[in-house]
Amino acid sequence: MRPPLLTPKASLTWSTDGSTVTKRFVQLPADELFGTQAGAFANEARVNGLLRDEEPPVPVAALLAVDRAVRSLTFEAIPGDPLGPKFPSGLDHDAIEGLVRLVAALDGYRPHPRWLRRFPLERRLRLHVAAGLLADDDADLLRAAARDRAAWSFAHGDVTARNVLRRDDGALVLIDWEWAGLHSPLYDTAFLWFSLAQDPEARQRVAATVADVHRTPFLVSVVLIEVLHLHMWQRRRNPTTPFEAQHAAQHVIDLEELRARAGQPGRTPARGPLPSGEQLGHEGLDSH
Repeated sequence: MRPPLLTPKASLTWSTDGSTVTKRFVQLPADELFGTQAGAFANEARVNGLLRDEEPPVPVAALLAVDRAVRSLTFEAIPGDPLGPKFPSGLDHDAIEGLVRLVAALDGYRPHPRWLRRFPLERRLRLHVAAGLLADDDADLLRAAARDRAAWSFAHGDVTARNVLRRDDGALVLIDWEWAGLHSPLYDTAFLWFSLAQDPEARQRVAATVADVHRTPFLVSVVLIEVLHLHMWQRRRNPTTPFEAQHAAQHVIDLEELRARAGQPGRTPARGPLPSGEQLGHEGLDSH
């Protein structure tokens, strides 16, 4: 029997025969950036129910049971291992191509929007500005670029190597749908690109899938993902690592390109993408 696994957000327990796995959400205080664990549980239950009732765009673990009293979800257990950590390096060619195909399939999926949670753009932008991570005019730029909510589409919301299992037959299965919902365009492609910072070849392959006509919406999603992670690292209040400094520098580059595409003059951010080194977290993220 596989031993239980405890993460900061949930516990995973496998059945004696290994055929099912139960994910139970732990009780955590409400978070201003991400809401409540009750909301995350409800969203994952809702999205997995949708994927069960419709033909999913990618291979998924079948939802078998929902226990709302203890906030647990039981899935079929997938025989296989994650492709890697959230920020991998050295992914093999088949893994990279498989991830590219996954996000392409997701980008074309259009379930009925009434079942889906919408990314809390306005609330997060206000928090990022208050934390000194975005200037007011940059927040306005992102609001304007993402204003066409009709262009928002379904996204998994956390496509990384950690959330993709490679089955024994080589097929890739996407798990952990708690952040799924309506997001800014090309969000999954942007998130995958962001997660591949330590794998330049893989990152270049993902970027090559974005046509120039779609570069601006891709950049909007990239910048939103970058500043969200910088905010999370800031709250950990530990020394900055080179890895986080790399993301901070890339954020400046991407924001400048987005400004240029919007016709705004280049400038140095008024307060910088990060407050100060000693205020930043030093670990990789455990959650989106």
